[in-house]
Amino acid sequence: MFVGLFALGTDRDARDLISADALAECFPDGMPSDKQGNWLSADAVMAGALLWNTAPSRAETVPEVCRRSGRVILSWARLDNRADVCAALGLTCSDALSDPQIILAAFDRFGEDCVERLDGDFSFVIFDPSDRSLFCGRDIMGARPLFYAVTDEFALVASSAAAIRATGLVALTPNTRWIVQTLAMSALEPESTAYNEIKRLPSAHSLTLSSQLPPVVRRCFAFRTDAPSASSRDPQWVERHRDLFHAAIERRAQSDFLVGAEYSAGLDSTSILSHLVHVLPHSRDQFHCFSDLASSGEAQLLLPPALRYDVRHTHVFARHNRLQLGADFEQSLDAVGYPIEHMQTLMHKPFLKMAQDLGIRTLISGFGGDEFATSGAGYVSWELLDRKEYRALLDMRKGSLPSRAVQLARMRFGRGRADAGDDMAQTLFGNLVNAPLRDGVAEDFGMAEHIKSLVDPMRGHRSQSEISAQSPYGTIAPMVRLESYTLFARQFGIEYRWPMLDRQLVQNYLLTPAIEKRYRQWGRYLHRRAMDGVVPDAINWNPDKYLGDPVGVRESTPIPEKQEVMALSEPLASLVDQRRLEELYDNVLADLNSETYDV
Repeated sequence: MFVGLFALGTDRDARDLISADALAECFPDGMPSDKQGNWLSADAVMAGALLWNTAPSRAETVPEVCRRSGRVILSWARLDNRADVCAALGLTCSDALSDPQIILAAFDRFGEDCVERLDGDFSFVIFDPSDRSLFCGRDIMGARPLFYAVTDEFALVASSAAAIRATGLVALTPNTRWIVQTLAMSALEPESTAYNEIKRLPSAHSLTLSSQLPPVVRRCFAFRTDAPSASSRDPQWVERHRDLFHAAIERRAQSDFLVGAEYSAGLDSTSILSHLVHVLPHSRDQFHCFSDLASSGEAQLLLPPALRYDVRHTHVFARHNRLQLGADFEQSLDAVGYPIEHMQTLMHKPFLKMAQDLGIRTLISGFGGDEFATSGAGYVSWELLDRKEYRALLDMRKGSLPSRAVQLARMRFGRGRADAGDDMAQTLFGNLVNAPLRDGVAEDFGMAEHIKSLVDPMRGHRSQSEISAQSPYGTIAPMVRLESYTLFARQFGIEYRWPMLDRQLVQNYLLTPAIEKRYRQWGRYLHRRAMDGVVPDAINWNPDKYLGDPVGVRESTPIPEKQEVMALSEPLASLVDQRRLEELYDNVLADLNSETYDV
């Protein structure tokens, strides 16, 4: 992790604004690290905390300084294409060459274009003492966060908003627009945070700061979506998907420490497990899986894959506290700096704590498949219709031949055509209707316009690939979730890795013909065929993700007293309708007391 103060707009000495020791204390208390360091001058004070994981990370200096240019880099990085980048730069790729050194060399050669040439999970800030300029970059999917605050005198850049807040140098005010969007479950503006003064650098973007110009944010990368048309399936697409999937796992299994995995008996995590056990950097006796028994049908599916893949340590957490509103929530505030935007993060604490106790530093997660590589591909039929691939579309539909013919006729000549923008708008407006906001608040904060801005890029697209690439649930939402996971897990000395969000795997999916992605009731069809015979049929060919009713929610969910929930401070009190909040509380309590939530 890192935090830096840069005196860009003043002649004051940066060291008079904050000391190196005070800056280092801005990291959350108790956060483990193997190496800490700082760099300071009249123009900048920089601090970093490094946790070793890969062999090259042991060679890192915190911060790194380029001997040729004098530039200084603060980073939180793991590069997955080290050999390719080194070859392009004419460098010898060895464990003695750290990832930050490679990033410095890439910036020296390619300038702002360096970000798109880097694969992996990373965020970084490069300071050039010669002109007091900053260049920041963030990885394609947004696994590693980067936040910044700019005043007339200085800029603060950090891997966590909490570190910026802890400096005490910026008077922070609540971002009421972000609060309203969060209450309406649509906090999907990529640059917004809970504070007006702190911005977030979006994934796949760079940031340039200097004393002469305002901040310049630039997109560095966009996925291609021009998948070719095809009226029949070709096995080469399945083979290519399988090869890239395996390569994605192998890249993320590299570590000098123990590797573990989250395992839910779902398609994505089971698929990962099937290959991960063969490419572990250590013996299988030291490999541990962590499972959350959340649904009644999961128990019978967890054991067969573990036996098949010889997983010797599977830890099943049943009826654990699923959402702590006390210490766990406070811990997330320490890590992120404001309430996390994806509360499921807190449900992973039991995994993280046990992994830390076992000496595990990497957790492989199956998150991200739904968005791309194992997407349900619900708009494939409409794409085939627009391409006039009638024979393929007839084969695609479910039911008898006459029934399928009728379905095709209705699709072709009916009034309504599915539009991904309309479907997303319906979801988001439904969330808004159910949000406990006072009358007029949604209008005052332009929520209708906000939702429109999110869904408009999706409107009119008929290509499944274009829809996936434009959806906020496939772009902004994963970034928000990943950074919450990353920051929370870092407090336990754990690095999450997500093979399903591998850049090459995602790009291949978006360039795969639509017909490969769905067949009748089978969404995720490309991946299912790639895993056929490897993943047990009960998992691989389960037509939906439903695995039974929730288990143990009633006993394991701590519910605060109503008066605690209703005692709102500003600005929440001026935004929330107390009556609607009380109704929500009563409905949640009634659901938790229902027998359908327990087995």
